[in-house]
Amino acid sequence: MIFSRARDYSDEEKKKLEEKIVSIVVKEFDKPGLPIVANFDVGHTDPQLVLPLGVKAEIDCGERRVKLIESWLK
Repeated sequence: MIFSRARDYSDEEKKKLEEKIVSIVVKEFDKPGLPIVANFDVGHTDPQLVLPLGVKAEIDCGERRVKLIESWLK
């Protein structure tokens, strides 16, 4: 799961939000090992990355990166 970075939050607020996201996801899905990326530069942020809708992506937790695994060009 990928959650965008909250705009205009302090570092402390971002950390609290990330902790809350993780706790809710673990509680709701009962999967503590589920890969979660929080504070990702997508959405209404600056800088802003674009993730194309409907394109498969892979989260590599070891390398701490997100990679598109299929072409975004159709």
